Amino acid sequence: MCSSDLEAVGTVTNRASVGGGGAPDPIPDPATCTSTGGQCATTTTTVTVPTAAPTCEKVYALTVTPGGSTLDGVSINELDVTGNVIGTQIAAIGGTSATLAISPDARRFFVATDDNRLRVYEPATRTWYAGGTFSGVSGRLVRMAVTSSGAGYAMDGGGNLWSFTTGASSGYAVTALGQVTSVSSGAPSFQDNGDFFADSSGKLYMISAVTGSTSIDLWLITPAGSSASAEYLGSFSNPGQNSQFNGIAASPSGIYARDNLGRLVKLDLVNVTYMPVGSPSLGSTDLASCTYPVLAPSLGAVKSVTKVAGTTGDRVQPGDTLEYRVVIRNSGTLPAGGVTFTDALPAGTTYVPGSARVNGASTTVTNGASTSLGGAAYPFAQPVGICSGPTAACTTQVLKIDSTPAALDNEAVVTFRVTVNAPASYPASVRNTALARYAGGPTGGVPSNEVVTPVFEPAKLTVTKTVQNITRGGAASTSSSGNPGDVLEYCIATTNVGGLNATNIIFSDTVPANTAFTVGGFAPGQDLRVTTPAGTVYYTAAADGDAGLLSSGKVTVQGGSFVLAPTQTVTICFRASIQ
Repeated sequence: MCSSDLEAVGTVTNRASVGGGGAPDPIPDPATCTSTGGQCATTTTTVTVPTAAPTCEKVYALTVTPGGSTLDGVSINELDVTGNVIGTQIAAIGGTSATLAISPDARRFFVATDDNRLRVYEPATRTWYAGGTFSGVSGRLVRMAVTSSGAGYAMDGGGNLWSFTTGASSGYAVTALGQVTSVSSGAPSFQDNGDFFADSSGKLYMISAVTGSTSIDLWLITPAGSSASAEYLGSFSNPGQNSQFNGIAASPSGIYARDNLGRLVKLDLVNVTYMPVGSPSLGSTDLASCTYPVLAPSLGAVKSVTKVAGTTGDRVQPGDTLEYRVVIRNSGTLPAGGVTFTDALPAGTTYVPGSARVNGASTTVTNGASTSLGGAAYPFAQPVGICSGPTAACTTQVLKIDSTPAALDNEAVVTFRVTVNAPASYPASVRNTALARYAGGPTGGVPSNEVVTPVFEPAKLTVTKTVQNITRGGAASTSSSGNPGDVLEYCIATTNVGGLNATNIIFSDTVPANTAFTVGGFAPGQDLRVTTPAGTVYYTAAADGDAGLLSSGKVTVQGGSFVLAPTQTVTICFRASIQ
């Protein structure tokens, strides 16, 4: 007889008993057999419940020992980021560590144990491998991540950076890259704790935090050969100042940070805020995932120009003052760090001293140093730091994500003024394009739209005077002859040879000696004839309120009633008799 049952989780026991064959003993009940002997035989099979293979959709935590130190990670576990629930154990690390990373294909986990050794776990074979050694560690290794290209990085509390290989046949070699240095204006110092995570393009980001700090700082890390630099991207207020936010990882639902007391928050990069998730559970010293979010600033610069002083009207002439205004906006998915603004002074202009502003302020910061925008020198010929404003002086070079294009809130605003010089020839124009740059951005920067401002030649009048003997019927010319009593017609032709309209023109001519002004020379009540492109009108020479007047031997016509456009001519004529 045989029987099988599940005696304990993870085992299956089979029991058998025999009897008969001439033997007087009765056959025992197999269920009473506890071991092999006599008429009983048992077998026990250990059942291993397979663990689901790690995936890149999940987040993994390096958890601490329940009731033990909250600073020492001992076990790799799944983390449900929808409710902050610690899930299935992947492996115990056989030591303590503050770092955890996962390969891009989710086949290997990496930790740096506190003996400064890289250790690698393969879930498929349930095997640990020893990698290279981190030498010269300051304090403890506290940050680790593997980028989408498979490059591994680790950092200690002193800012020293290492890379390591992650391929199965790579030997998991470790290489020192030196100490990371900050190149940011107004940035905080690196804190002892934090973590790395990477985006889809392979860029590496770091959070920096410490117990008691009021903020969690976000940095872009750029490894370069045997060194690395860090660009500050802004700060989140610390949701738990009595703990260490030492893990950050991305999942398809967002980016999450977790502390050693088991608190989880979801980071909002647009508003630089966080949202608590679930309730605190078992603490962890690091997080890891192989989800690589698409993160990148996307800067745009819009330039405009306004005439603010000089001649009337909207057309620009030499001597007018222009104000340029450039609005720089980040419509991307990540704050931009190290943002600078450059703008060559427009050709054909002169800078108005002291007119430059960034967010309305006459100072800013550039590469960690205060930058004055005052004085006679034009400041934007060289890169100048800018930041989100738009009404506060910059203390950093961070341009936040802006999700409200209709409102001026997270943009940077740059203004300056110039006066327009007289060009060598016409037609002429003033052209200008600005350029914004940021850490990790395009090599050539981000250009603004080009602003083209036509420069018009002012109205310029030329005058030609002719005389014609009306009595004798001679041709009009610049000279004539006649006898006493003959009537002469004098005409003044004025042409606008400039580039803009001429207005408020005043014509004046003295009645020649030895002649007498002829009243009603063209017809009764028509003493003066004015011919414009619109037609011919007549005025009297009396002081009767019209545009014409004869006074003290001088003929005047007030031309305020018409506009003389470029190339147009107005002709004013009167008659006089020879005495």
